[in-house]
Amino acid sequence: MIYQYKNIKMHYEPCLDGGGRECYPEFLQIIQEKIGKVNSAFEFCAGTAFIGFSLLADEMCEKLTLADIEKESVECCKKTIKENNLENKASAYHSDCLKQIPAQKWDLVVGNPPHFSERQTNLPQTIVINVDKNWEIHRSFYTDISEYLNPNGSILLVENGRGSSPKVFYDMIKKNGLRVAEVIKCNLNRPSKFYFMLVKKN
Repeated sequence: MIYQYKNIKMHYEPCLDGGGRECYPEFLQIIQEKIGKVNSAFEFCAGTAFIGFSLLADEMCEKLTLADIEKESVECCKKTIKENNLENKASAYHSDCLKQIPAQKWDLVVGNPPHFSERQTNLPQTIVINVDKNWEIHRSFYTDISEYLNPNGSILLVENGRGSSPKVFYDMIKKNGLRVAEVIKCNLNRPSKFYFMLVKKN
């Protein structure tokens, strides 16, 4: 399937969309208001990269790196890159967290990671991965991400209040030389339990 935002036509399958298509407008708004344009951006747990590709389309970043553990999602990203002639601007990796990504530096990291530490039987099955057992994915991310962040780099992740509160992540953030700059309630044009965590390197 194709979803178009401005000049970029994104390839995706509904079963691979973990919510990025719904929340990318609010990512854009927060980044425009609180961070501004950057040179390099990375989308963590990218899925088919609605958030990352929308940053490129809005010219909020010059270079984009994408990664996901689901091979099918990465193939969609690569197809989007190729068919939109973005080879000089974007790259996509099949990676378990950051483990398979070559050394590089980013100014901004965005992501919509799994929101629950245990299986939720009432969640739609179209979401590929919605469980982060014992928060191991988050812990691995916060442990490794500092090496990839430029000085004064920013992280903006969306989380779900039905599965966590911000304090769940405070220790793993602080332990790795990062700080929580702000917790932002997610609107999504309706009452919502979602929230954004804006994390800074300095």
